Amino acid sequence: MKVKQHIKAVVLATALAASATVASAQDKEPIRFGLCFDLSKSYTFISPQVAQAAQDLAMYTNENGGIEGHPVEVIIRDHGNEPQRGVECYEQLKREGVFLFNFLSTPVTNAVLPRAMKDGSVLMQSFVGRGDAVDGEVFEWVFPVG
Repeated sequence: MKVKQHIKAVVLATALAASATVASAQDKEPIRFGLCFDLSKSYTFISPQVAQAAQDLAMYTNENGGIEGHPVEVIIRDHGNEPQRGVECYEQLKREGVFLFNFLSTPVTNAVLPRAMKDGSVLMQSFVGRGDAVDGEVFEWVFPVG
């Protein structure tokens, strides 16, 4: 019986802590993630689904208190798998306060990489980009995924 009571107490405490965190998540600045994906040309077989999954994860995260009380905002734009449009997307989202980016395209990722490194922006490479970016001493803010 004591084990069940202990478990119930832990679950109740967790629920109370989560609800308090959700309330405070509304008061803090959002953490903005920029997803510049190809939503209109080559990668339309996968990028809309990945974008939707990111939005679903942000919603779930926000319902559970955000990230250390900060709500998560996912901003999704189309670059059409064109490097110049990807660079424009990066620059625009950077002005909007985004600091973490994912492009889901090797040509676009490679075009944005020098700017992101110079700016200190976090760049995720989800199965794309440069293979040598795994060297964290050279590519300090680039995170290959997959």
